[in-house]
Amino acid sequence: TLAPAEPLETDTIVATVLATDGDNDTVALNLDWWVDGVAVQSGEESTLTGALFNKHGVVSVVVTPNDGFVNGAAVTSEPVTVVNSVPSLAGASLDTAEIYETTTVTCVPEGWADDDGDAEGYVFSWTVDGVEVGASATGATLDGASFSRDQSVACSVTPNDGEADGAAVTSAAVVVSNTLPVITDVTLSPTSPREGDTIAAALGTTTDDDGDTVTWGYEWFVNSASILAGENSNSLSDLYFSKGDVMTVTVTPNDGTDDGAAVSSTAITAVNTPPVVDSVTLSPSEVYTDTILVAAASLSDADPGDTPTAGHAWYIGGVPDATTTGSTLDGATSFAKGDTVHVLVTPNDGEETGLAVASNAITVLNTPPTAPGISITPTDPEPGVDDLVCSVDTASDDADGDSVTYSFEWDVDGVVFTGATDTTLESTVSGAETNAGETWTCTVTPDDGEEVGGSSTASVFFDVCTVGSQTYSSVGQFQFDSPGACSSVFVQVWGSGGGGGSGCQGYGGAGGGGGYASGEIVVSPGSSFTVTVGAGGTAAAPNCVNGGDGAETAFGGVIGSSGGGGGAAANNGMAGGPGGSGYGGTVNLTGETGGGGQSTSWNPGGDCAGVGGGSGGGNPFEGGSAAASPGGGGGPAGGSG
Repeated sequence: TLAPAEPLETDTIVATVLATDGDNDTVALNLDWWVDGVAVQSGEESTLTGALFNKHGVVSVVVTPNDGFVNGAAVTSEPVTVVNSVPSLAGASLDTAEIYETTTVTCVPEGWADDDGDAEGYVFSWTVDGVEVGASATGATLDGASFSRDQSVACSVTPNDGEADGAAVTSAAVVVSNTLPVITDVTLSPTSPREGDTIAAALGTTTDDDGDTVTWGYEWFVNSASILAGENSNSLSDLYFSKGDVMTVTVTPNDGTDDGAAVSSTAITAVNTPPVVDSVTLSPSEVYTDTILVAAASLSDADPGDTPTAGHAWYIGGVPDATTTGSTLDGATSFAKGDTVHVLVTPNDGEETGLAVASNAITVLNTPPTAPGISITPTDPEPGVDDLVCSVDTASDDADGDSVTYSFEWDVDGVVFTGATDTTLESTVSGAETNAGETWTCTVTPDDGEEVGGSSTASVFFDVCTVGSQTYSSVGQFQFDSPGACSSVFVQVWGSGGGGGSGCQGYGGAGGGGGYASGEIVVSPGSSFTVTVGAGGTAAAPNCVNGGDGAETAFGGVIGSSGGGGGAAANNGMAGGPGGSGYGGTVNLTGETGGGGQSTSWNPGGDCAGVGGGSGGGNPFEGGSAAASPGGGGGPAGGSG
């Protein structure tokens, strides 16, 4: 018999032989071992090791006895079939010590053993928190769909050689760890912030494999310095940065359990903010061709420290005026009546130009002509005789260059007169229309075809002549003013007398008489004349001294008379002074010559023409006595004119 009855490849098959011999001879046995019909071993060995057979092999032995003389009948054992050896495992483990919800866990069998050398085969099962996952999880791996954070995961492995299962082994359990939240990136916008902007942090994709609710912590940096300590904001206002500052933000995700990896943005730099034109207005609101137009612009700049300036581009009728770039525009050289003017103001802060803003448009208005210079001639008209002519002496000025016409209007003492004859620059009133005591006023108004300008007025008065007289008898100069509307005055002039001469051995000569002139002089109202009353000639000093000449007497240098000459001073018989002469009048007379001196007596002085003479000379050592007359002569002193 063979044992064991179901041998394994690791077994040694033992043949137990019962042999007898009738002679009681010692029996020797020869064992022929057969595996699947093939002799594998022959001899006295009663055992067959597994090295000579395999699983499922059919093993038998043929035993032939021999008593030393002859072989006995061979006996074949009942065959035995080598059975399968069950595989075994030393243990099992999970391939990672840390499991997360995204982890695919692999169960790793350890220490496979199979005496038959069969290929490894495994049957897996998984437990989560001690509960078998189920038929859906029989592979060597288990993904996060089957477990969650904080659950315990383990695997069991049953070895199988294709025929039979070995004893199952179980791994140590691993608790699923928290998966940290993840931010892919963070970006800042705007990428070139200015004053007035709020910088916003925009997160990329945020994930948490555990499905936890994720919050974010923000830390802002300006020029590498952390700000907003203790605050958690996804935006940064312009209160915290200025032009030129560099900003970043670091964002840290948190799932309520742990912080994920912090992510920092790319740095951005605050740029210049262009200046702004808040308003621009033109003044004055009414513009003429001689107006200087002023643009008043209000500018602002959000960047502290920037002081914007304004550039001006003027447009006339929509066409740029390249000649002017300042804030003023002179109409005298730049625009004309009817033009539409506006200005475009562009701000600049030294780095950047802001948006240009246009002012309101202004239309240049018509400029009315100025008042002309006018006059009325004659200025001292004779009523009922002189025509009045109102003339434009100085033309009106029209800043627009328009052609100007004039209208004339007369009034007499405030009452409109319509009988004048007008030409382009003159208006005439016939003298027959005038009377003494009237005031005539001419009003001239210019017109440029669109508007009338300022009027000019001129007036004349037809005066009334008042009859009277005025006498000037004191030596000196006086002013005579023509009275009222008088056109002429009658003037009489007497010259002064000459002074008598003093004698040497007798009487000196007498002074000559003053001349005389009279006549009518044409005057105008308000005209003035200087009246000169000449002094009489001075008396001669004693002892052979000539008498002084009388001074000239005159009315305005127009009509007058010279004074009489002084008497001569010498021995007996010297001549008297010559008489003065009138001039300028319709009547002009010469005064009488003074009488000659005698040794024992004197002769009378010459008469003043038209009135009376002066006295003769005196004794040999004295001048003659004065004659009592308005212009007289004689000595010692001549009478005044």
